[in-house]
Amino acid sequence: MKNCLFLFLLFSTSFVFSQSNEEKYQKYIKSADSCYTLRNYEKAMVFYENALMFKPAEMYPKKKLMECDSYLQMIAEDNKVVIKFYYHQADSCFVEGNFIQAKQFYMRILNITPHEKDAQSKIAEIDKILYEKKE
Repeated sequence: MKNCLFLFLLFSTSFVFSQSNEEKYQKYIKSADSCYTLRNYEKAMVFYENALMFKPAEMYPKKKLMECDSYLQMIAEDNKVVIKFYYHQADSCFVEGNFIQAKQFYMRILNITPHEKDAQSKIAEIDKILYEKKE
């Protein structure tokens, strides 16, 4: 009788544990899919990785992680092209003396990559030129 009770408790505990894992997995998948739909791939990846902690053998989150990674790589490539274009435009404006327009292009670069040192230094240089012109 004790063995039956022990087995019942063991089975009940493992069932509750697996059920809570399933619930957690579903919660993370739902959040991940929502972020994925909104094209917030970095956040979606975090949720898919969390889901895998509860069901490591599941293929769906692994597939979605690969898709997110592919999209992020494409976005990074697109950003490189856009940044190159903005640098060309900004540098042209700077040479022509159109400092306000140049600064706007450098600011667009910082919107894509906030730590871009060249754009930061050019903006500082433009701010100094504009300040000196004011005086």
